[in-house]
Parts: sequence; structure tokens; C-alpha cells
Amino acid sequence: MSTTPIAATTTAYASRPLLIDQVEDLLKLQKAAQQISSILDLDQLVDTVVNDVARSFGCIDADIYLHHEERGELVLASACGCDGCDAHGPGHSLKIGKEGMVGHVAATGKMRYAPDVRVDPYYIGCEEATLSEVAIPLHVEGQLVGVFTTSHHQLDAFPPEQIRLLQALCNDVAVAVHNARRFRSEQHRRQEMSREAQEARAIQQALLPKASPYIPGFAVSAFSISAGAVGGDWYDFIPMDEGRWALVLADVAHPVHEETVGDRQSAQVDRIAVRAALAGIQRHPGNIAQGVLQKSEVLLLQFLFIDGVDRLGNVGVGVNRGARHLDAG
Repeated sequence: MSTTPIAATTTAYASRPLLIDQVEDLLKLQKAAQQISSILDLDQLVDTVVNDVARSFGCIDADIYLHHEERGELVLASACGCDGCDAHGPGHSLKIGKEGMVGHVAATGKMRYAPDVRVDPYYIGCEEATLSEVAIPLHVEGQLVGVFTTSHHQLDAFPPEQIRLLQALCNDVAVAVHNARRFRSEQHRRQEMSREAQEARAIQQALLPKASPYIPGFAVSAFSISAGAVGGDWYDFIPMDEGRWALVLADVAHPVHEETVGDRQSAQVDRIAVRAALAGIQRHPGNIAQGVLQKSEVLLLQFLFIDGVDRLGNVGVGVNRGARHLDAG
């Protein structure tokens, strides 16, 4: 009966080295995933992967190519090693399915290992000392993100266990690159929106009166503060004949959070159209209001004619019947 526990103990010790290696690999993957997932700057991310993370996985030379969808190419984003190669630096591109192991892997979506690059039909030489290379596609939800490659100066330098570990690493790299690209795209979009809003605000401010007019018997003042960078409210003081003035208040369509550059330009044109129309008006303000509204994106138009020192003239109000919303207070 004493042989049974001995046999069990022997079996446990025999399997222990394998389990330790697996745990170490998992810990290494976890550490790498935490490191790269916290980086949202794309340039910093790819540099960290090829210079720090890849080396910790036993890679001497490593590259990351990113997919350029519009050009149908893979562009070298970062490289570590390959000191003898001057031709293939960052920015070097390869046609998908046509050039090198990288292009082949991108087209097939499958990892390729060349234990001897000298006899591999897809390998394109860069550094003469390179003898073996692995190329692994980077995919996120079935979409090509790029290709990770690593090479070595020895023949058949990548055992199956290391290749499996690199494939697992590339899953995390693909997600991190995808997120960093989306973050960069969102940054560019916000910067463009900010620039457009500043341009639109400059146009809007240029259309508002620089000062209130002097009208005998009246104290006239106006001020506009928009909730966002650009608002839809507009006012103006328009001199007319016989000492009369038209005080105009209008609300133009295209809310700031929804409008495009073309919408903003259209709104400014509407303001100009209203001013031009009222400048030539002598009578029938109500009819004029509706006429302006029908030909513009103005939602609400109110104006007051001041005539003489102590008398107010006609008041005109128009509402765009086709408007689906009214924001002016």
C-alpha cells in the first residue's frame, strides 16, 4: 500500500515544471496586456510593443505594420533591430497580398513562420543576417489592423511554444492598436469641430452690431451670450428713412451641436438676407416678416420700428410654419 502515494508524488513532481512555465507565460501575457492597454497614444504604443514588450518575449528584431485601408497597404509604424537595413524604415509600405510575408499574412489572415527565410517564397530580404522570421496578423472583430513580425539571426529560432505565446500577445496588441487609432480619430474630429466653431463664432460676431445706435428719446442696448461656441440668436439695428430705426431679433436654425460648416454658413447668409430685406422696408412689417421666413432658415423673426422721439411704430412678428423646433427664448 505504501507504493501508491509514492507513485502519486512522483507524477506530481514530473508535471510541475510544465505548470510553472505555463503560469509564467500567463503572468507575462497579463503584464504585457496591462502595459499596452493603458497607452492611447498610437506612436507611443507601437514603440512600446516593439522595443519593450517584444523583447520581454524573446524577440530580438520586431516590427509593426499598420493597415492603411484607403491605399490597400501595410505601412511600417515602428521597428526595433534590423540595424543592417537602411531601405525599410518607418513609413515603408507593402502591398497586401503582393509583397513579402507581411503582405501574404495580411491577405490570408493566417500566421506564417519561416524557419529558413532563404527558402521561403514570400520573404523579402532586409538584413542579411536574418535567417528565420514569424509574421502574425493583427485582427479585431474580423477586421485587419496590421501585422506583427519578429526575426532572428539563427535558423528555426522560434519553437512552437514561443510562437503560441506571441500569437496570444498579438491579440492584445491588436485591440490596443485599434483603440489607440479610434482615440486619435476622435481627437482629430474634436479638434476640427473646435476649429470650425471658432471660425463660425468669428463670423457671427462680425455680423452683430459693434455698438448701439443713438436714437433721440430712447436708450438702446443689446448683448448676446450663447450657450455654446456659436448660437442661433441674432439682433441688429437697421437705420431707415425719415429718422426711423428697425430693431431686429431673430432665431436662426441649425443648433450648434448638430450643424455642419455648410449649415453655419447658410445661417450667416440668412442673417445677411434679413438685414438686406428690412433695410429696404417702409411698410407692412408683418408681411415682410413672413416673406423673409419663407425664403430662409430663420425660425422666429421679431422687429420693432421706432419712429420719432416719443412714439413707437409698428411691431412685426413672424414664425416659420415649417419649423420643427423653436429654440429662441
